[in-house]
Amino acid sequence: MAALAAKQDLVPLLEQSLHALYLGTDPTARREADRWLQRLQRGAEGWELSDAILGGRTPLCPAPPNLQAHPLAAQAVQFASMTLHAKVSGDLHELSVDQASQLRGAALAHLDSWSGPGVPPVVAKKLCLAVAALAVSTSWDGALPHVQGMLQRDGNDASAACRSRAVAVELLAALPEQCFSKGFNVPPSRREHFDKYLRDASAGVLGVLTQLVGWASTDARPADAAGAAKLTSTAFECLRAWISFCDVPAAALAASPLLPGAFDALQHPPLADVATDVIVEALRRYDCRDAAARPLVAAVAPRVMALVPRLETARRNDDDDAALGLCRLFCEMGEAYMPMICSSADCDQASIVAVMLACTEYPCRKVAQIPLRFWYHLSRSLSRLEATDPAKQKVGMVVREPYLRLAKLCVRLSVRHPDHDVDATVDRKDADGDEYARHRQDLFDAWSDCAVVAGADAVLGAVAEELQHAAAPGNACDDAVEACLF
Repeated sequence: MAALAAKQDLVPLLEQSLHALYLGTDPTARREADRWLQRLQRGAEGWELSDAILGGRTPLCPAPPNLQAHPLAAQAVQFASMTLHAKVSGDLHELSVDQASQLRGAALAHLDSWSGPGVPPVVAKKLCLAVAALAVSTSWDGALPHVQGMLQRDGNDASAACRSRAVAVELLAALPEQCFSKGFNVPPSRREHFDKYLRDASAGVLGVLTQLVGWASTDARPADAAGAAKLTSTAFECLRAWISFCDVPAAALAASPLLPGAFDALQHPPLADVATDVIVEALRRYDCRDAAARPLVAAVAPRVMALVPRLETARRNDDDDAALGLCRLFCEMGEAYMPMICSSADCDQASIVAVMLACTEYPCRKVAQIPLRFWYHLSRSLSRLEATDPAKQKVGMVVREPYLRLAKLCVRLSVRHPDHDVDATVDRKDADGDEYARHRQDLFDAWSDCAVVAGADAVLGAVAEELQHAAAPGNACDDAVEACLF
């Protein structure tokens, strides 16, 4: 790259704009500063300026990774890392192949400099994405060996090792994410080359992540519990990315300790969300009808069903967050394994439908809405079966009664309860009203699904029972009656 000498006049303007945006109080000045910074990011000078800031060649950050040398050092480094990633993602055509390779080396050096303690996490995140994008665009076959080398650093200092290995794993996750990123402008041939490179290594990545999680839980946790937890979370995020993009062999994933580890992590709140994401990807990415996926189906399905008692525990404890994650897993499994459910094979369809009904009955609307998609897909899958298909009658008998219960439940869930916030603003009440209207329409659609499976007459009979109950002298409730008539 050319020296920054010709661009030195931008540094005072950059400092002025960063001060106005992050430390200023004038809204007009902040908007103007934001627009100027965005123009700078889009301009050709963004390459040189971001590299100079991260490399310590400006007064803003003269001594990487020291953020105390200037009041705006942290903001400048964040801006530079975001600019570098934005330029790599959208403007790589401005560089030659040799320049891109040189920039990759510079970006790796910046990542080493700015991944220590006290540096805003977004800096390492953006630099990892930039390095990964450059690895794809330059067909860098040394990407994975470089990550392996990063994982070997700081072995005698648990805290330092947790930090450096978390950054290495973040880079490992960024490689497939950037390879398949729609926002990354790269020739298809290079994307395909790097895709094959990653797929060939996917089984080995499972082993690397398994070792890391084991090291974090046994060696690192006693010395640095927070660092070990961060590394474990980052490892699961990386696993999700590789499952999503790299066709990890189903048999290898089924045999990996990471799979039961993800289910165990559901019991630990800091890891529950990322563990849920891993299991969801394992459900979505593999076709249960594929013989190669059978070991994974056999490993996942029993573990998901073993979580059913936790839903009742969440209900008793009013733990809606836990219930939301559990319901998401149940429904993802139901939809992913729909071809099995709607087949003549015995896969305990009754238990699966029962847990879906329990999710729909959950008292929190946000949780109860999730299974409605399952009920829709189940009704459509059954309706597409030929009348002579043995599965149509077998599964139909199993699910008919649950659909009748669902029809009654749709009526009860559509009742507008008068416990809204009387002090809420008009805008908030309007928003609640719109949300309720959408919720009620979803319930009406589910009621239609019930009619498809159980028959219109049977569903109308179920609603009539709810109407009689709502209109009984001891239960008289205008809202309940209105819900039946809706």
